[in-house]
Amino acid sequence: MALPSGAAYKYYRALSGLLRTCSSRAHSVGCIYISTLFYRNTCILRHFAHQLSRSRLYNQEKMAAPPLLAVAGIVVCLAVLYILRPKRTLPPGPPKLPLIGNLHQLGKKPMHERCQEWHRQYGPLIYLQLGLDRIAVIGSSQIARDLLDKRGAQYSSRPRFTMAHDNVTKGFHTATLPYGPRWRLHNRMQLSVLNKRIVTRCRKVQEFESLQLIHELLFTNDFHPRFQRWANSLQTGLGYGQRLAKGDECNIHEMEHISRVFRQIFATGTWIVDLFPALNHLPPALAPWKAKADEHFSRTVELFQLNTEEALRKTSWNWSKKIRGLTESQGLPRDEVNFLVGVMAEAGGDTTGVVLDMFTLAAVHHPEEMARAQQEIDSVVGPDRLPTFEDVDRLPYVAAVIKETLRWHPAAPFGLPHSVMQDDTYEGYHIPGGTTIIASQWSINFDPETFPNPYEFQPERYLKNPDLPISSFGFGRRGCPGRYFAMDSLFISVSRILWAFRISPIKEGEHDARVPKWNFVADGALLRPEPFQALFSARDGHRQRLIIKEWAALDKDIDKLYDAIEPVGADGGSQGKEEIVSAA
Repeated sequence: MALPSGAAYKYYRALSGLLRTCSSRAHSVGCIYISTLFYRNTCILRHFAHQLSRSRLYNQEKMAAPPLLAVAGIVVCLAVLYILRPKRTLPPGPPKLPLIGNLHQLGKKPMHERCQEWHRQYGPLIYLQLGLDRIAVIGSSQIARDLLDKRGAQYSSRPRFTMAHDNVTKGFHTATLPYGPRWRLHNRMQLSVLNKRIVTRCRKVQEFESLQLIHELLFTNDFHPRFQRWANSLQTGLGYGQRLAKGDECNIHEMEHISRVFRQIFATGTWIVDLFPALNHLPPALAPWKAKADEHFSRTVELFQLNTEEALRKTSWNWSKKIRGLTESQGLPRDEVNFLVGVMAEAGGDTTGVVLDMFTLAAVHHPEEMARAQQEIDSVVGPDRLPTFEDVDRLPYVAAVIKETLRWHPAAPFGLPHSVMQDDTYEGYHIPGGTTIIASQWSINFDPETFPNPYEFQPERYLKNPDLPISSFGFGRRGCPGRYFAMDSLFISVSRILWAFRISPIKEGEHDARVPKWNFVADGALLRPEPFQALFSARDGHRQRLIIKEWAALDKDIDKLYDAIEPVGADGGSQGKEEIVSAA
């Protein structure tokens, strides 16, 4: 980075002199951070820098000041910066300390719960500082729509993910890209396989996988790995043409490892280098996270390349072949295109499996609501066939159960943050450009202004008001491109589970086993229910026999279903006119 001339350069040199007075490694780390912080504010501190550069601190021949003098200089700099800060009205929030901001107030409580407390105290829009990060947290669906939806041109970028973007994925991950031409290119390629036309043609694949799921649940109550197999198989089957009949194919264990790392690096406030990006300029010996990031990047690139090579050898249609055949992909590095498909495959498998866990938890605690959904299914479908997508418009209460599950226990309480690209004003509050914007799904979903009795599981709220927000897929232009596919997957699986089974707690003696309703395990950016048990009992023998018969008669050659999504030519590309939905 080129240094400016004049007073700013003297100022930077003066601060470098402060750095050299620090004798210990710890002092050096702190001064690197302070130097970087103040270098960003040279226009404010030019006079101070000029005076400092003329002082004995910068006279190398006479410089013998102890580290305490360096600390004193830093304190003076902080005081000047504080006094000269702009006096604009920021959104309210808890009081902050210099440098660390609100970090000391997080404590052991999960950040989404802490922010919910602050929303109750300060209002639906709060302003925090975590290290160098300035964060506005939204706790109201109305504010989320006003800013992220209606002002999408300003609020569609991402904050700097130093660990995720710079270190672990080397700028290849679509979710970390700043808003601009490159992100729009990624988005167009994603939508080439996730637009409504293609998603509708995937429904036979979703029916196939859901039939295997309910067939497996006839013979085991160990539901979590079955949900995970179902979710992963949908993604790897469409992504690479490799479905998971048993759950251990397609390098899935390595894929799950990569997913865990991605969940960890996207968790807000996890990495010190995200809070203090200047630390990323430290040499590797002082930045151990760099070696871990490089190792993960290498493993990810290798896995995505292996899966892509296998996908391109397939005779049937898959995302990899479709996206590789697009003109837009030709100018991108091979690894970047592999990353795009690989991230789509791993991300969808993570979240939809967790949602079925949450649905099972809701079924254990709310049998009355599940019984009402089963009555609706019985009146529309009857006992002699399975629900299909042709029933979707006639099962509104089932759809409401799914929406309420997403609201009641959000799998990703924060989602991924946005960043505002220029200064903005909202309701009289100043939002500085570059501020990280978090739409807290947890606070939004439990906002009593939008959802009366928010801690109650009440699917009927979505029948009374179909326009109630669903925050699970994000907001604005950075919303999840796979939302339609995910909702279809959940509908066919939940409707068939309810058609087939009664879900109840496991018995412990004469009593039901205790299943905590609000105990969660943080898994990086995801929130899972604490492990629990449930009993899946066939509703009657007729339904059980029908499931077994349907599964036995099913043609297991799923490649025929993949080919039906889009015809594939001899070169592996799609025949017919390409459809790419443009992003604004």
